[in-house]
Amino acid sequence: MDPTATYLLMVDFIPLDDKRYRYAFYSSSWVVAGKADPHCPGRFHVHPDSPQT
Repeated sequence: MDPTATYLLMVDFIPLDDKRYRYAFYSSSWVVAGKADPHCPGRFHVHPDSPQT
């Protein structure tokens, strides 16, 4: 990689199932917490404080 170049990192999150999860500290694990919201189409957003902007 060029240390003088500016790079942009993009991450895409894709749901694996139709459930919502929460972290249970008492058991140190993720547990189902209900039905998830409908999956929305992907969006591209550059944070205004990013060095890329």
